[in-house]
Amino acid sequence: MQQQDEQSADIAADMPRRRTSPAAWYSLLLLAVLGLSVWVPIGSANRTARAESRGEQLARIVLEESVLLMPEDLRDPLFPRLLLGRVVAAALRDGVFVEDLELLDKGHLDAVTFANKHYCIQLRWSATADDRANSPHDGRVPALEALAWPLDPAGPAHAAFFFPEDAEPAYTRNLSAGYVGSEPEHWPKPAQAHRRHDGSNQIWHYRGFDDERWLLIDRPRRQPRPGT
Repeated sequence: MQQQDEQSADIAADMPRRRTSPAAWYSLLLLAVLGLSVWVPIGSANRTARAESRGEQLARIVLEESVLLMPEDLRDPLFPRLLLGRVVAAALRDGVFVEDLELLDKGHLDAVTFANKHYCIQLRWSATADDRANSPHDGRVPALEALAWPLDPAGPAHAAFFFPEDAEPAYTRNLSAGYVGSEPEHWPKPAQAHRRHDGSNQIWHYRGFDDERWLLIDRPRRQPRPGT
């Protein structure tokens, strides 16, 4: 019996081992590549949506908190810190991530600038310096605007957001102006995202003075047809 078992073991050892077919390896590799090709766009789209949602929400909060502080002087050295504290408190209340939000000191007296990982968010007067200088000094506070634009052209954020005190909030895909970066030479100019006074205006989108196509964030609902 023992001899028979030994012979069976010798026969099994002499038999060629079954190898995995190359076609099976190619199939597994193809499935892995296919899964990666599906996951990468979805993951990238989700990352872009998160980054842009935060940029939009922070621009809105910056404008809302600034309006509540008026009349204040943007040139007051204490104002940026005061605004930062209020923005952080409001963001935490609304569930907006702000652990990476910081104040950027660019030495610009007519703007308060913040940045998080993906966006530059700025508060300034919604008028050019010349318009403010030539406006009548009747004690009125000029309108404010808050803008958010991407910090890095290769990052997940692409859209820019515009929250003016005296007009509808809007956003742009940022295809024409290409607003990007935190340095002053890259900043969008004040009041340039407002509607142009020409035939380019539509119900829910318009061309700004910067020639960018801006879309309203709060689009009007489509009116029901008569009889429906």
